[in-house]
Amino acid sequence: MPAPAKRRTQAERIEATEEAMYAAAIKLIARDGPNKMTLASLGKEAGVSPGLVNHRFGSKNKLLQATCMRVLEEWTEMLRESSVGHSDSSIETLKSMCRFYLDNVAKRSDLVLAQSRLMSEGRALIPELRTTFRKYNRQISDMIVELLENGQKTGEVNADLDLRSFSHMCIGMLRGIGSLHLIDKTVDINAAYDMITSTCTEVLSAQT
Repeated sequence: MPAPAKRRTQAERIEATEEAMYAAAIKLIARDGPNKMTLASLGKEAGVSPGLVNHRFGSKNKLLQATCMRVLEEWTEMLRESSVGHSDSSIETLKSMCRFYLDNVAKRSDLVLAQSRLMSEGRALIPELRTTFRKYNRQISDMIVELLENGQKTGEVNADLDLRSFSHMCIGMLRGIGSLHLIDKTVDINAAYDMITSTCTEVLSAQT
């Protein structure tokens, strides 16, 4: 006779409910945009009462701010995971991060769509999101700089290169290609990836 299922603690139930609300918020923002999402629609999508959503977030603005943070935290963690154990080469690791991002663009994942819509629509709706995105952009830039600094130490990456400026260029290329593809599916993600990686190799490689 199978053992009875272990009952979740109150803390585990609260965490599961919160995760369901965030997942629902990301899905709704990706599908409909931040302007159309309401506390009531979030509650319905998450399978919880509107009162519980209101108790957790208090207002739509606070909900969007919290969801924005969650989207960016998930992106940061996923990008880090995509780079771990891929290669001893800093340049190849960066390429894998670029591939991971563009693959999510091609799939039109909820995270890609939610981030895009929060950046384009959410900033006008909630000016405070500008600060959140500035911090996030700096965090991604730091991640790339740290990765390439290791490459400079091993002699793989050009020691004279301005890594901060390069990181800004790399982020800009990826987001630009992503935006173009989300608007027009005929934009070739694979061809764009090949062009980005060729640029990375040419610009980053130490002179021999």
